Amino acid sequence: MGTHTHFSAFETLNVGYDSAGRRIRQSVVTGGTTHAVTQYSYNSVSLLECVAVRMNPAEFGSLPSSAWVTGDAHAFRNAFSRLGALTLLR
Repeated sequence: MGTHTHFSAFETLNVGYDSAGRRIRQSVVTGGTTHAVTQYSYNSVSLLECVAVRMNPAEFGSLPSSAWVTGDAHAFRNAFSRLGALTLLR
């Protein structure tokens, strides 16, 4: 089997992290064009509280600082008990 010297990724997943090492943003890029951006927000004890999937390219250049600001996004929110157990997924 020969070695392939020419390789070009069809799709790229770019991931951003905060200073605590938590994923806060990821984007799907194909051919230099961003198709979706997902934002993640955490509570004070680093449990994932909100995920917002943004599909409107007009928003990509000026994303809100938090996934809680949903705009046109598809959002998923978690609620936790005082002990950290997941109690509600919306």
